[in-house]
Amino acid sequence: MRMLVISNMFPSAQYPNYGSFVKRVSDQLESEGADISYVVVEKSLNRIQKIANYLKFWKEVRASVKSLQFDILYVHFASHSLIPLLGMSACYQHKLVVHVHGSDMTAKSFLASVVRFFVAHIIKQARLVVVPSDNFFTLVTKRFNLAADSVFVSPSGGVDPKFTPAPKASNHSLPCIGYFSRLDKGKGWDVFLKALQLLKSRGIEFRAILAGEGSLKNQALSLISQLKLSNDVQVIDKITPDAIASIYQSFDVFVFPTELNESLGLVGLEAMACAVPVIGSNIGGLKTYIEHDKNGFLFEPSNVNDLCDKIVSFLKQGESKTLQMQAECIKTANLYSSAAVSKSLFLRLLQVMKSK
Repeated sequence: MRMLVISNMFPSAQYPNYGSFVKRVSDQLESEGADISYVVVEKSLNRIQKIANYLKFWKEVRASVKSLQFDILYVHFASHSLIPLLGMSACYQHKLVVHVHGSDMTAKSFLASVVRFFVAHIIKQARLVVVPSDNFFTLVTKRFNLAADSVFVSPSGGVDPKFTPAPKASNHSLPCIGYFSRLDKGKGWDVFLKALQLLKSRGIEFRAILAGEGSLKNQALSLISQLKLSNDVQVIDKITPDAIASIYQSFDVFVFPTELNESLGLVGLEAMACAVPVIGSNIGGLKTYIEHDKNGFLFEPSNVNDLCDKIVSFLKQGESKTLQMQAECIKTANLYSSAAVSKSLFLRLLQVMKSK
């Protein structure tokens, strides 16, 4: 199976986590036997360089699509990556697959709405639209009036086998409450910190880890200081892919306080694979795998008091219940193993390739 992968996000040596899910899906398809060529955009913070990168990307996309030297045209992100295909009848001569990841469907800015309006007809012409969760299956089929058999659920590459349980460090007596996500607007890092402050005011002892990078890192550090949590919260940034599993493994419970309609929320599943229960917002893809009081807890998005209450429930539930919850976490994560996910997606793409 010859495949051309197009994406406006892709990791680089300088930004190894930028678009890492695109590389992960592509690597898995290659391991199944796909022969893949790439036209991608790597991250740049320089505005002029970013514009130059996109112009080069659009030129290379159009040239590559005209070559007709592949079986499947696989486009990640139903937004900016589709713009170069506007007005190109050649793209419909291929078996087009569009992979939706989340923000390309949920972003509410005026520009995002305009882009979705113009690329909608391309999405409707795709042989297959790949979505990360049942939640997004419903969203995409309704928004673009797609037939159910033309939309396929594939959970963002699945859970890598490197995410496994590990013994907790014996030199810590306090429970570790963890956050691991972007420090950006809507990710709920501020809700997490305020819940910790409330927890501390109730006289409950803990230690916490805030792991992640993002545009609001300085605001997060400032809030930690304002809430007098500097001695309670360890901040970890500049995280390499190889260090992610050990960070999850250091948590006793993982808090996923997003305020966004996450397409799936793979970080929650990765934590579960490490036998770490998840306390997550009752929103989007999270509620498709967090089973309340079974493998974690759900709380009302943005509600600091509710989050604090759920953390207290976890900390006070007893060792037997915690062990049972950890076992359920592993069961849930196994349903999303990368091996099963990649095999399923590859077989579906073979069907697309062989279809008339």
